[in-house]
Amino acid sequence: IMELARAGNYTRIDVNFLPGTYHGLAVTWQDVDLGGTPVHFRPAPGSNGKVILDGSRGRYTRFFTVRATKGDDSTRVPSRLHFENLTIRNYCEAISLGDGLSRAILVGNVISGNVIENIGSKYDPVRKERAGRLLRNGACTAAIRLQRSAGNRIAGNTFTNIENLPKEDTFRGRYGPTYLHAIYIAHLAGDNESVDNNFTRF
Repeated sequence: IMELARAGNYTRIDVNFLPGTYHGLAVTWQDVDLGGTPVHFRPAPGSNGKVILDGSRGRYTRFFTVRATKGDDSTRVPSRLHFENLTIRNYCEAISLGDGLSRAILVGNVISGNVIENIGSKYDPVRKERAGRLLRNGACTAAIRLQRSAGNRIAGNTFTNIENLPKEDTFRGRYGPTYLHAIYIAHLAGDNESVDNNFTRF
């Protein structure tokens, strides 16, 4: 996946996953510019069985992060990432299209047909010891984050078990149940579309 950051000129890039469970996978892209070439993360065409991205037994709190630290509020970067028909589970957070470290605005991403389950500090794979207790790290605020990210489509996803622990039961001691969002849209995140998503036990 990281090699795509150095990819040449293509009309489309597919990242095809064979069926199975991938434990502890985490990806961070920063200031990647593929010239607007769409990148599709999806099950391999014609394959049978689910693709499960499972944070348990891993060392990372979030499956996928993309941010643009170069530019400013008027700079729009066509990131055009597509996440399709995947199961993402057992992370603090699932996908962040922009975050507090981003400056420019990421544009044109699609998250569709996915199952996003067991997200939040209750399921955070990262644990740290405090006062003799092994606690989940707990800096969890969103299953999907659109922060400085515009013109995105979030469609046909199923969100299940999006839960934070009480903040005093986490290592960070912050971000209790009322701070967690299934879909967080803020900070110059305009013209986004969220349709036909299902939410259970949020």
